[in-house]
Amino acid sequence: FYDYQDYPDFTESIGFTKRGCRLSCKFCVVPEKEGKPYFLNSINDIWRGAPYPRKLHLLDNDFFGHESWREHIRELIDGNFHVCLSQGINVRMITTETAEALASIQYRNTRFNKKQIYTAWDMLKDQQVFFAGIDKLEKAGIPPSHVMAYMLIGFDKHETWDRIWYRFNRMVERDIEPYAMVYHKPGEPPRPDLKCFQRWTNRGLYRIVPWADYRRQTKSDESVAAWHRAAA
Repeated sequence: FYDYQDYPDFTESIGFTKRGCRLSCKFCVVPEKEGKPYFLNSINDIWRGAPYPRKLHLLDNDFFGHESWREHIRELIDGNFHVCLSQGINVRMITTETAEALASIQYRNTRFNKKQIYTAWDMLKDQQVFFAGIDKLEKAGIPPSHVMAYMLIGFDKHETWDRIWYRFNRMVERDIEPYAMVYHKPGEPPRPDLKCFQRWTNRGLYRIVPWADYRRQTKSDESVAAWHRAAA
């Protein structure tokens, strides 16, 4: 059981149904820390019970990675739970069955104020399998507009701005919401241009402010800040 006493205003319930992951992505430490997927808790173990709302933050890194997922889907349906899977689902491993299972539950974003499924498109080479998974979700009844995709940038050694823009534009064209995540090696600062792109993307500014205008203003702000630092 989790101790919520330091967060009296937090009314949802949070936890893991399982830990571990089937994949072994080079940029991720989950397989090293947790190993392959294994069962941890039932849905009823995680929910705090009445009078708390039936709203769950499930932090599973691979919700469908263990055969117990069917039991958890049934618990979510029978218990009339709203659930946020913010760590994301493995879109590369989506099947017709798991897509239909996701469509059958009341999936929500982190604020529980709209429908949202989280997934990821980290590498350009996964384009085909990524959109095959999106197609399966859509066929099951989950439109791309309900999908937020974590977009890793700064990791692929073959990455260029053209490749970054390609991924970004493909998702926006499909009505998928991109969420940029900047990778940098421990001890090294992240690239300022990638951090700028991250802010522009994740704040939704790409919908109203052209990138060139935003980047130009950001460079101006950086110059002013640098001048103030030098004068201090």
